[in-house]
Amino acid sequence: MRFVLDVIRAFFRIVALMLMLTAFFAIGLLFNALLSGYEKLSFPLGRVWFEDDVLRPILGSPSIQLFQVFFERKLAMPFLWDPVITTILNWPTWLALGGGAVFCVIGAMLIFGFTKRREEPKPPVYV
Repeated sequence: MRFVLDVIRAFFRIVALMLMLTAFFAIGLLFNALLSGYEKLSFPLGRVWFEDDVLRPILGSPSIQLFQVFFERKLAMPFLWDPVITTILNWPTWLALGGGAVFCVIGAMLIFGFTKRREEPKPPVYV
């Protein structure tokens, strides 16, 4: 029983870390869009990601395409890319990246909720 609880706890901690990474990425894109000008907040998120890609000089190609290849080929989840992620990439930037704060809060709650608590040592009892 304890093993099952440890596996569940580890699963939710991994999900929480993925949510936190997504949130930090979204917040970074939001700051990049704000520095580029407020008009980019009304553009679709996919367009802002493609135009203001900070990883393009490092990777040599747009990271949005590498992200798509990762989901479709490496994770073997093309069903997740096409209806889910493309829908999010078509949202306005302010709406999609505002969800970064929500992901951050949910991730923090999962991390703190599924972290194993240390038991306080009990003081010795003298007879």
